[in-house]
Amino acid sequence: MLIYLARRILVALVLLWGVLTLTFALVHIVPGDPVDLMVQPDMSAEDVAHLRSSLGLDRPLLDQYGHWLVSTLRGDLGISLQQQRPVAEILRETIPMTLRLSILALLLHYSVGTVLGVFAATRRGSQRGRAVDVISLAIYSIPTFWLGLMLQLLFCYQLRWLPSAGAGELAFSWSQAGAWLADTSRHMVLPLLVLGLSGTAGVARFMRGSMLETLHEDFVRTARSKGLPPEWCSGNMPFGMRRSLW
Repeated sequence: MLIYLARRILVALVLLWGVLTLTFALVHIVPGDPVDLMVQPDMSAEDVAHLRSSLGLDRPLLDQYGHWLVSTLRGDLGISLQQQRPVAEILRETIPMTLRLSILALLLHYSVGTVLGVFAATRRGSQRGRAVDVISLAIYSIPTFWLGLMLQLLFCYQLRWLPSAGAGELAFSWSQAGAWLADTSRHMVLPLLVLGLSGTAGVARFMRGSMLETLHEDFVRTARSKGLPPEWCSGNMPFGMRRSLW
């Protein structure tokens, strides 16, 4: 067990080092220079050289790589060129909202997607089953970025029901917890709807295929040949019968 854990940790460290090295290489392979984005029209050549030196871009490439790797492992991610703020500070502000949105989207994916997938599989050939198939396939085929733009155009600019951006205008406090929750929920509806629709459709398609494959397994056919009602095999057993089994 210890040998297995040691191997997994070693593989994870090697993978982390590979990702960091690849990121560093891609930044230097891409044409352009970060200093070019920060140069102002009124800056002299000495100012540009000083700026490049302050960023460490005048050092040898291996020296830059070593300093960047050690700083990253220490948690020093540098300064954002766009916002002129520490990257770690920006991440501390955005990660909680990202985790909140991701967890809610996953719950929506697997709860609603599983129900729709089982519904489409157990009612295969019926009008409602075909409707679920068509709608889930259509939503699954739509690119997420296009769906987000269209929903933003509809709910934010046409109907003016939802805000187009932001994570909420109120800071959390126990005295205004209800107002904070309502404000935050209003800002999360649109991104959660976009992520939820695309993910739910994918889970529904996957669950439908898995359910259809299971319904044609030998043990299901054997159970049905011995008199087990079809609704028991498809999950449509009446609630009273389920309770009697328990």
